[in-house]
Amino acid sequence: MNHHSIAQQGVIWADLSARGCLHLTERDRLDLIHRMSTGNLAALQAGQAAETVLTTPIGRIIDLVTVLHAGEEAFAITGAGRGEAIYGYLRRNIFFNDRIRVTLLGAETRLLGLYGQAAAATLARALPAAAELPLLHFIEVDGVRVLQVKPLPADGAGYWLLGAPEAVAAWQARLAPEAPVADPATLELLRIEAGHPGTQAELTEDYIPLEAGLWDAVSFNKGCYTGQEIIARMESRGKLAKLLVRLQATEALARGEDLYHEQQKVGQVTSVAQHPDGHHLALGFVKPVAAAASTLYTAQQTSVALLGIAGTQPERS
Repeated sequence: MNHHSIAQQGVIWADLSARGCLHLTERDRLDLIHRMSTGNLAALQAGQAAETVLTTPIGRIIDLVTVLHAGEEAFAITGAGRGEAIYGYLRRNIFFNDRIRVTLLGAETRLLGLYGQAAAATLARALPAAAELPLLHFIEVDGVRVLQVKPLPADGAGYWLLGAPEAVAAWQARLAPEAPVADPATLELLRIEAGHPGTQAELTEDYIPLEAGLWDAVSFNKGCYTGQEIIARMESRGKLAKLLVRLQATEALARGEDLYHEQQKVGQVTSVAQHPDGHHLALGFVKPVAAAASTLYTAQQTSVALLGIAGTQPERS
């Protein structure tokens, strides 16, 4: 059975070591990222986490970061391959009166994902309190922080295990020793199926968070932050230049391929994957006028089904 099918029925592990893990301590450990990103980190309580988007002065995406409030310390999990860049970016924005220490963790810390249709049940057998956590809440057990994250597949569940490598390995052996570590292609397929924007695909300076469906990572009533004016203006006017959508085709699509509707270019493919049954799935950005269409086309007249808008547009807080 392939890893995708296993995730649909059971559980898989995901090696998330390519993500960066920043350790933040001292008084302003949360304030630094709070004033540089879209989320309201000031509202976090110990044991809670939040997704927040670091943005440029014109509201473009630098990275989607998950911040864990762990009492007298905090952790910020970056996108894959973005640890060094985000570490440097934060350090450059520390002012003389800030009291904060930022450390980029390395081999002393491991991040592992547990995903799948049976992920919650698997966790519940050994750690019921963690399985009952709300989204973006965590507990610490035996030196490992267990955080509930957005699910893969979309109707399954997802958890991150963060801690020392030996402690994480012990929990891996205890929870699901027979579950496979999914290959990167499977994780990419699951991400695209779920409509989650990906690092250096949809999470780039070509887009603003609202266009990428990251409404749940944006607070509209926090104080000022980098890029706020542009994002607030687009939200208040209700006019986005593009929307992230889920796509499907019987023929292969290419990342960067243009999309057309009624003979007009309306967007571009940003992520692609092939399903085990042979069809092709993708994410792409299109103009709002085309987001309601059922079918788009490539320049080669390949028919592309538009499955719906990706991401969320939740109640604002």
